[in-house]
Amino acid sequence: MRDGKMSNIVRFLSYRQRNMVFSNKKQLKNNPDKIFIAENLTKHRYDLINRLNTLRTKDKIHSFWTHDGTILVKKTDVSSPKKIKSRQDIYKLGGEVLEGDVLKMRD
Repeated sequence: MRDGKMSNIVRFLSYRQRNMVFSNKKQLKNNPDKIFIAENLTKHRYDLINRLNTLRTKDKIHSFWTHDGTILVKKTDVSSPKKIKSRQDIYKLGGEVLEGDVLKMRD
């Protein structure tokens, strides 16, 4: 428990069971108990998620989510999802270059 909140880590015996749980996680959206299901992501992907969350709060993107470790984002409600693999992908969406970011320069 941390800050009065409890976390549970679950390991699935099969991918089918895991997929069933993750495909139904939308049913928990806006529940009064604030229960949610999240994937275990790498530090790099958590950093990308935090940057996307900032873009969403600034209304530069509509939504984002993960599926099997892949980060997907929709710029508008009706746009098709795009994969996010790096900070450069976020810059293309309107994300800001932060201190410590290294940009690849093109000739």
